[in-house]
Amino acid sequence: MTLPNNGAITGTVTGLGKAPLSGICVTTGQAGSLPLVAVTRRGSYTLLGLTPGRYQLEFSSGCGASGYVTQWWKGKGSERTATWISVKPGATVTGVNAALKK
Repeated sequence: MTLPNNGAITGTVTGLGKAPLSGICVTTGQAGSLPLVAVTRRGSYTLLGLTPGRYQLEFSSGCGASGYVTQWWKGKGSERTATWISVKPGATVTGVNAALKK
């Protein structure tokens, strides 16, 4: 049996004036799986080792940054309304960016 190649999600997180933010937690959500967390550095993050499937991403303070409003990808305010991201075997989904507000 061959296991599927894992994928990845990458992007940037900015704040006011499009300044890159460090210390933002980027957390995956996928039914039946434990969440994975990446921490932004100079605004960039990469989530590696994602099994093929659909994911939601939450962007929040608490990994070094503070005072930013938690949001889900595409500016959604809750997991229930969050946009899903499809990760295919061996693929990297790029441009999954967020602009956080204080």
